[in-house]
Amino acid sequence: DLGCGRGEWLEFIKAKGWQGLGVDLDDDMLQDCRALGLDVVTGDAVEFLQSQPGQSRLLITGVHIAEHISFAQLQMLVTEALRVLQPGGLLILETPNPENITVATSSFYIDPTHEKPIPAPLLSFVAEYHGFERVKVVRLQEPHDIAQNPEIKLTDVFSYVSPDYAIVAQKNANSEAVPAMDRVFEQGYGISLAQLAGQFDARIGVMLEKISLLETVSSHQQNALERLTCENTTLKVQLQELANEQQGVVRSSGKRANRWLLLQYALLRKHGFKQRWTAFLDKFRKH
Repeated sequence: DLGCGRGEWLEFIKAKGWQGLGVDLDDDMLQDCRALGLDVVTGDAVEFLQSQPGQSRLLITGVHIAEHISFAQLQMLVTEALRVLQPGGLLILETPNPENITVATSSFYIDPTHEKPIPAPLLSFVAEYHGFERVKVVRLQEPHDIAQNPEIKLTDVFSYVSPDYAIVAQKNANSEAVPAMDRVFEQGYGISLAQLAGQFDARIGVMLEKISLLETVSSHQQNALERLTCENTTLKVQLQELANEQQGVVRSSGKRANRWLLLQYALLRKHGFKQRWTAFLDKFRKH
């Protein structure tokens, strides 16, 4: 394990029954490894590989060392790793993922010993160019439920793409070691920027469809309101016309009643009440 630090990865593979060896320049960290009974040496990663015999290692790992060395040193490390690995052996290099926008624009530069972010396609190309048979990008450390989140926000797109990734590069071999790893190399791992942006676009699309539907409903309601307003105006006009006609009828009836009363009053004055009452009784008896 190149750049083994305090030996977390060495502890893990030791628990799995593997014999591991750690290499690091920081002797203070290596004291912790020795206290745990781990096999470690102080030294430079590239120089250590150069000192190893060919085809002597099954697995070479480097967790967060690629971003600490120059691009020329990185190419030398990959070249020496290919030489030292047994046929079918694996090189695993993990590094911050600049596909994560927050990592690429901010958190990567918190460590002043970092050189430059390394995009996954570049690190994959380096391994392929220097002779590895196949390379798999494994994105790491994303929130476990982000891929199923239907309410993804723009800030999630910025921050929740897998913040780290590793390349797993396999050396060619005329043995069962290569096809035995086919399933591992065919799987997808982690969350890419394209995937998370696609989830966000899908959510925006659903929201736009809802807005369009609401606009359509609102338009129909506006049209219905305008029709009701027009019908209400028409009814008001018709009611006013009916009221005018009714007033005309009342005025006409009133005029006829007034003429009859005036006639009766004139007759009473002319003939007197007694004579008018006698005439009314005679008329009633005849009928």
